[in-house]
Amino acid sequence: MPDCDPQPPPPLAGAPTHPRIFIGLSETAGYYNGLWQGLRSYGVRCSYACLTEHPFGYGCDEQVPYVQAIRAARRARQQPGFLGLRRLAASTREKLLRWRLLRWAARHHDVFIFGYKSTFSKSFGDLAWLRRRGKRVVCIFMGSDSRPPYMDGSCLRQEHNVSPAECISLTRRQQQELATIEAHSDLIVANPYSAQLHRREFLSFFALGFPVIGSGNPAAGTPPDSGRAMRILHCPSHPESKGTERIRAAIAQLRAKGLALDYTEIINQPNRVVQDALRQCDLVVDQVFSDTPMAGLAAEAAGWGKPAVVGSYAAELFAREIPREFRPPSEVCHPDRIAEAIQTLVVDHEYRIKLGHRAREFVTTVWNHQAVAQRMIEVLTTECPEAWKCDPKKTTYLHGYGMSEARVRQQVAALLKLGGTSSLQLQDKPQLESLMVQFAAGS
Repeated sequence: MPDCDPQPPPPLAGAPTHPRIFIGLSETAGYYNGLWQGLRSYGVRCSYACLTEHPFGYGCDEQVPYVQAIRAARRARQQPGFLGLRRLAASTREKLLRWRLLRWAARHHDVFIFGYKSTFSKSFGDLAWLRRRGKRVVCIFMGSDSRPPYMDGSCLRQEHNVSPAECISLTRRQQQELATIEAHSDLIVANPYSAQLHRREFLSFFALGFPVIGSGNPAAGTPPDSGRAMRILHCPSHPESKGTERIRAAIAQLRAKGLALDYTEIINQPNRVVQDALRQCDLVVDQVFSDTPMAGLAAEAAGWGKPAVVGSYAAELFAREIPREFRPPSEVCHPDRIAEAIQTLVVDHEYRIKLGHRAREFVTTVWNHQAVAQRMIEVLTTECPEAWKCDPKKTTYLHGYGMSEARVRQQVAALLKLGGTSSLQLQDKPQLESLMVQFAAGS
């Protein structure tokens, strides 16, 4: 470990004056890598530190000091059979290295962008420490890091066996963490449809966008009457919360109708494997119970000119509430109409190709990593446009993510029975709280 202070990242040649930006400390679907590269393309002096080794192989800034040592300490701490004093030593070393990384970053950066509640301290005390030193703090929320656990299918997967009492505790902790982060942040970015627990105004995730790096050359897809089965791809990170069983049932239903479908699932593989499959497929079925019209996989598919089927109870809200210029083009449908949506793209060759082209145009313009970076620079250096802001008190979405309507009702009803309305942590939003109570009662 060097005793001297490592040097900051060098500015790019001809770089205009911009705030120096630090991004960390995690990765979600390539978002932060894309944002980092987009900011650097504008000459912004920017560092990106990801302290976890992402299983899907997204990259990060290899020049940031201490990151590799922190990763090594984390591996040692998590090693099976690594108990007692050895685990304590690894944990202590990791904390010391994180503190050194924080001090280095504070000396060389003006703005800190954190994702998925991944900051230098589990208590988020580093946020207040940074602001006392005149730093600006931006926190970006991607879904499960702010969504109420009682409407989050990734939290309530069957394997987790979360009881109503545990769910109440998780919800309380989620709200407390959000309150702490909001109190010590200059800007919050969140998906309006997973922001039920937020209490302060935030920048809509859709106004900022998902920074997609480049795109492949779009293939023409399967022409009509080609004799080849339609290639359909599904890549669930968690099959249960992505609705994989429903997707398999829809494929079986369409095959029974006589449609020739070449259906492929890819689970927990490196991103390069997924990219190769996206290049070869005709369309993607992303998920059944989404709270966004275009998540990471659908955005990557769009880069290849391949359209995505996305099931969501918020389909009508997306069409009504997301401004047209920021609304991603996917085949969004009610979860009960997944088979119908897949069939539409399979049999209507012209529509499938046009939707794929629209999706590609969207991610290569609106969601291009440079365009997203430009909007980030804008909100950091000027006043955020009012049209990009959201008031969490105005949210009315009740169905959450990753679960059927019936299961969300059941879960909310169980919390209300055990802990009353306070268990929902919606006291500051009486309208939403009332709607949730009615929803749980079946009305």
